Amino acid sequence: MRSSPGWAAHPGSADRSHRAAATRTTLTVALAAGTGSLDALAFLALGKVFVSVITGNLVLLGIGLGGRGEHQVALRVAVAIASYAVGATAGAAIAGRAENGQPVWPGRVTTALLVELVLLAGFAIGWELAAARPARAAQLVLLGVAAAAMGLQSAAVNRLALPGFSSTYLTSTLIRAVTELIQGPRHHVGAKVAALTSVVAGALAGALLVTAAPRFAPAIAIGLLAAVLVTAMVLSRGGGLLTAPEPPDS
Repeated sequence: MRSSPGWAAHPGSADRSHRAAATRTTLTVALAAGTGSLDALAFLALGKVFVSVITGNLVLLGIGLGGRGEHQVALRVAVAIASYAVGATAGAAIAGRAENGQPVWPGRVTTALLVELVLLAGFAIGWELAAARPARAAQLVLLGVAAAAMGLQSAAVNRLALPGFSSTYLTSTLIRAVTELIQGPRHHVGAKVAALTSVVAGALAGALLVTAAPRFAPAIAIGLLAAVLVTAMVLSRGGGLLTAPEPPDS
């Protein structure tokens, strides 16, 4: 968004908006870590399928359809892709479209993430009922719930209108980070690198929990999402920091 003459007259407003944007970046990076942990859980315990890496799932779908004895993989992948699409559609309807002059963190983004939290809570209940060892039908149900949650999150973050930045699909984030490092401008590179790093860290933590304490494996994604929601609601209350408009160089 372009700066307006009003920013020059109110430098304090511009500073507040920059602080709000930095806080938003931190919250989005935290969501990315939760995504990494949930993808690790899904791949290791739900049949070698991702719940947010849809490009990878499309490749797995082709392998499953073409390989002998791989039809169960194709079924799991199809469930994940379809559920992600449903979640993204619902998330787009809840979060709405990005608008000129919108606050740094629109209230409808919080609403969409609350719905995601409900889905992840349902996932955790199902995971516990399956004693952290879901099989067959339970795998499919849990895959569907987790992928729908990731689709919701993707649509919610998309409402934030952060160029080349996401908490679920990171290929474009990587491309933009490399491009900006080479060509500039570089003032948003740190946020993109932080998101990429947090996905790896989240996946590592998720994999360790699945191996060492599988009953607690969903806790990372749920805990980070809950922390993001609490922070967003507190900082949006009564004209708080996250209600500031986009900074002039966004």
